[in-house]
Amino acid sequence: MKFRFEAILKLRKNKENAAQKVLASVNAHLLKQQDQLSFMENIETKSEMDLDNRMRQGASIPMMMLYDDFFRGVRSQEKSQARIIKEISSQLEISRSELAQATA
Repeated sequence: MKFRFEAILKLRKNKENAAQKVLASVNAHLLKQQDQLSFMENIETKSEMDLDNRMRQGASIPMMMLYDDFFRGVRSQEKSQARIIKEISSQLEISRSELAQATA
């Protein structure tokens, strides 16, 4: 009888370990994507300050158009990144619930 319970315990522990690895992987991916979004936001802020400085010095219209295109592109990427983060966050919640089931 003892042998059967040890096998079941080992199987449950393996399932728990696998769920922990998946959770850790998804969490690491989420953190990386959040860092990317933060980087984009920082670049946008720095570029806005740079544009303000250039406008005070009398920036040309083509330069302002270039900045405008850049900002539209960055904002588009930020929206895309936010969607990615939302999807990964839902995957993280699923992984958490799977880990909770594996440990129960």
